[in-house]
Amino acid sequence: KGKIDEVKIYNRSLSQTEITALYNNQSFEFRDTQQPDQIKRDSNIVGRWNFDDVSASNYSIYGASNTEGKISKALDFDGVDDYINLGTRSDLNFVSADNFTIATWVMVDDLVGSHIIFDRQVWSSSGYAFTIRNNNDLAFFSHVGDNQISNSIACIVTQDTWYHVAVVKNGTDALFYCQGLGIGED
Repeated sequence: KGKIDEVKIYNRSLSQTEITALYNNQSFEFRDTQQPDQIKRDSNIVGRWNFDDVSASNYSIYGASNTEGKISKALDFDGVDDYINLGTRSDLNFVSADNFTIATWVMVDDLVGSHIIFDRQVWSSSGYAFTIRNNNDLAFFSHVGDNQISNSIACIVTQDTWYHVAVVKNGTDALFYCQGLGIGED
């Protein structure tokens, strides 16, 4: 039960500086080496959902409602059966060797139970999940066949407060960030 805003998924591991920039609501941009006066956005972003327009065609909302968010609008989930379906986008189907980053703003309405931030199951043989567990751990689980990664770390989350959280999968490690700061690795 809670709210989610500004979900961003990258097909690479972001640095501490880049995570901090996202927390500070800044976009990190790059100078084009061929045209130094041109600024480019990160081409490694594979998904960005700000939920300002709930009629967007790149996802389907089931039960969640539009509400005020951290940046602009967010989605509010009842904790029972609300979810977003991103469809069958293959660019979100990371395999065990892939590095990637999931970053978003979340607000937990109550501290009972676990809260799924992002869950991507591809058939029954692979997938990954990023959650806040009922003991205030940020947790990440990834599996492709027999290759599994399962990491968690304590992150004190209080009710009705916006938190910027991120998980960076880098090789066999999952690095966690809360409010723009690294909180270690398990």
